[in-house]
Amino acid sequence: MLAYTRDALEGASALQRDLADLSRPALSRVSLGASRVITEFFLPDVLVALRQRTPHHVVDVRTLPSRELVTKVRRGELALGFGPFQSQMEGLSRRPYFQQAFHLYAADRHPLLAALKRGDDDALKQCVLLTSHLDPLEHRPARQRLRYRFAGVWEVTSLVLRLDLIAAGTAIGYLPEIYVRRRGRGKGLRQLNAFDFGAVERTFGLYFQKRAELSPAATSLVTELDHRFG
Repeated sequence: MLAYTRDALEGASALQRDLADLSRPALSRVSLGASRVITEFFLPDVLVALRQRTPHHVVDVRTLPSRELVTKVRRGELALGFGPFQSQMEGLSRRPYFQQAFHLYAADRHPLLAALKRGDDDALKQCVLLTSHLDPLEHRPARQRLRYRFAGVWEVTSLVLRLDLIAAGTAIGYLPEIYVRRRGRGKGLRQLNAFDFGAVERTFGLYFQKRAELSPAATSLVTELDHRFG
């Protein structure tokens, strides 16, 4: 009798949960890919507000390098991308939100810091450059290929790893200004403004496929982002 009663109560509880699910508004889901700067410094407040306004929507968030974000949105693996715009974004609708500077940094402990701060090209040719991505050779004429100004180029997608390697004096590299302000304190980083490529302005914003039909959750998220950054 005890076992029978327990099974009956569990069945009744399961039925109540099913009925409650049926009475709720239909769930809508959106997949969002964002760069590390966005997920760390901008998305938390946005998602809190979205949850308060539309509690029944589901948001799946992935943090990815900006170049990979564009590829996945174009392929339909992600509904929305939020990060720095790239040069190749055919087939995507874009909503620009703000500008963010990426500066070339070296650390106090870098052995060639003094020469680098003067803009010495010979010193530059002894340095390794860290960057998240460098355009393929065929995308730029030879005179514009930044890679030839350095001893070598390491493509490091992890922003945390780039910061640590630069702070250790191992290499120099580009970092977003907001990230250095909030995470680079006490690491002795110095901007190398003497070079004409010492700072790069990037446009950050939202993008999605032009012909894609956005879900209600995606539409709500776009509306929230437009409200905050548009």
